[in-house]
Amino acid sequence: MDFLQEQGLKTSDGKVFLFGGDKGETFHQVETIIAQKGRETNPSLIELLDKKRIALQSTHPGFSNEILCYDIKLDSWSVAGRLPFSTPVTTHVFLWDNRIFIPGGEIRAGVRTPDIFSAELLKK
Repeated sequence: MDFLQEQGLKTSDGKVFLFGGDKGETFHQVETIIAQKGRETNPSLIELLDKKRIALQSTHPGFSNEILCYDIKLDSWSVAGRLPFSTPVTTHVFLWDNRIFIPGGEIRAGVRTPDIFSAELLKK
């Protein structure tokens, strides 16, 4: 799995749960444009590249709502479920009273939220 910017919890039975994340498609496109812009000397092309970068970042779809589970003993990945919201990244996740809490974080590339997200964990 090639997921970036995740937050997770490790359980006592050897599983790691990752909440949300970003596969990096938009990030890599933006970084490519920034690199092109850095090599460019034509002001018109620099402006065009900057507009393209801004358009990519402003239309970022948000981050995954998947809960991924990595089983350390079996060395295997699975999708354990989905959260009822797009999961913020570049933040922490913590467990309290069978609920996960995700305070703040980025809801889209470069866009932070002051909201605190919470969801109850249900056993399958």
